[in-house]
Amino acid sequence: MFKNYFTLNRHTIECNELLKGYTLIACFTQEKNKLVLHFKNDDRENFIEISTDHQTPYFLIKNRYNRAKKNTLSFFNNFLPSKLKSISIAEFDRIIKFELESSSIFFLIRGKETNVVLIKDSVELSAFKKLKKVSELLQELTNLKFTSSFTIPSFLYNIEEPFETNCLNQYPYFGKEIKTEFERRFSSDLNNDWKKVLIEILNEIKFSQPFLITDTLKNELSFSFFLNSHLQDKVEFYSSVNEALRFFLINKNRRNNLELETKFEQKLEDRLFKLEKKRDALMARLEKGCKEEYYKQIGNLLLMKVPEFKRGKNEITVENTFDSNNLIKIELIPRLNLKENIEYYFEKAKSERKEYDTSKILLNETIKNIEKIMNEKQSEMLNQAHLHENTMKKGKKHSHEGIKFRQFILFDKYFVYVGKNSKNNDELTTGFARQNDFWFHARNVSGSHVVLRYDKSPDDIQKNILEKAASIAAFYSKAKTSSLVPVSYTQKKYVIKRKGMPPGTVSLLKEKVLLVRPEIPKECIKVTDE
Repeated sequence: MFKNYFTLNRHTIECNELLKGYTLIACFTQEKNKLVLHFKNDDRENFIEISTDHQTPYFLIKNRYNRAKKNTLSFFNNFLPSKLKSISIAEFDRIIKFELESSSIFFLIRGKETNVVLIKDSVELSAFKKLKKVSELLQELTNLKFTSSFTIPSFLYNIEEPFETNCLNQYPYFGKEIKTEFERRFSSDLNNDWKKVLIEILNEIKFSQPFLITDTLKNELSFSFFLNSHLQDKVEFYSSVNEALRFFLINKNRRNNLELETKFEQKLEDRLFKLEKKRDALMARLEKGCKEEYYKQIGNLLLMKVPEFKRGKNEITVENTFDSNNLIKIELIPRLNLKENIEYYFEKAKSERKEYDTSKILLNETIKNIEKIMNEKQSEMLNQAHLHENTMKKGKKHSHEGIKFRQFILFDKYFVYVGKNSKNNDELTTGFARQNDFWFHARNVSGSHVVLRYDKSPDDIQKNILEKAASIAAFYSKAKTSSLVPVSYTQKKYVIKRKGMPPGTVSLLKEKVLLVRPEIPKECIKVTDE
């Protein structure tokens, strides 16, 4: 529903009221398919994050944004700064227009061709992503009509127009959700006044509070304006489309992370299956024993004078001097002569010893790898249990079922977990944290263990993200009243707890130190009670 034209219409109106008169001072990107517009007005600033991902296209106002010092790319610099005159939407088309004094920026939601472009004087066009039909798009956007008010189609007021069961199919801008809601209401409407039903639906989008619905059976979250009587799931209302969309995207990101964890677990299962198969094969090979001595004996028996040896024989019977002169049949390679057969058996003895010793080494390595994967699986199972989630509640109290720690979301993206006491610190560090998570603790004073969930390479993380997490660790320590606090940090894999250590006590194999102010950063959202 958040991609529906009428939802975007409502969202555009709300954003226009909030940002009109601001000055656009920068446009930049630091993530794939995301462009950020930086607006400023006196001492206030706001950001609009635009996603051109065709599966999740959106624009969202944020009152803060973490711009990296490197690996960012600026756009439209030649046209900035420029004052924002209005934000509007094309009539019945999902195109958002940010009209500036010197140019206009358009956000086009068009499936795989979703893009952001800037047009100046109806002739000059610059694009965020590569564009094919530039001249055609220029002409189209120039001829479109845009509005900053909520638009209800005029045909709904044409009382002479007859009703058809598939009437809405003529108007694709209604979208799937509105069509579904219309069919539900119209089928239960005794008067069958289809235009009245449709106007009621559009007015709900225009005036009512948006909300998020958690389907506990399907474990799905959806954005809607329509309260259906048959819905028995959790509903959370929000004051604006922007606020509802923000929490919808946060929750979507968390669910995507859970899906990645499931895929990771499947990979572990596949690796484990292959390793166990390899282990069984190696064990079966070792159980047969090493035939090095046997092949040496065969070679030595052939070295003795073998009467009437002729090339081409498949086998030969001789007395086994190594076994009470009993007769023994020796297999031969017919195409080889006696000397070559002897060399074959001595080489086979060497390769047998080498293969046997290698199999021992490989078996030990395979068993270690199986144990490692079993430990990873156990760790993932713990994380899955702890991360079993509930719907996030707007702005105030949020509950994540199964997680016992204080929780924060940093920059709407990074999850931070804080221990509550010594025992809880141990649970957080030794049972919950993953190997590549970042771990924080105020130096030389007692305090909470703090874990920053991070799945990427540690070299990719920005320093200010680490500093914000360190500030939380300083705040939840005995040094919280100090102006600056040194905080140790490292990855969880370098944090060890030896046998006999008191609760909450650990050792660090290596560490770095950040000097930070003890505080809960403004970029943080608290998602649990104390």
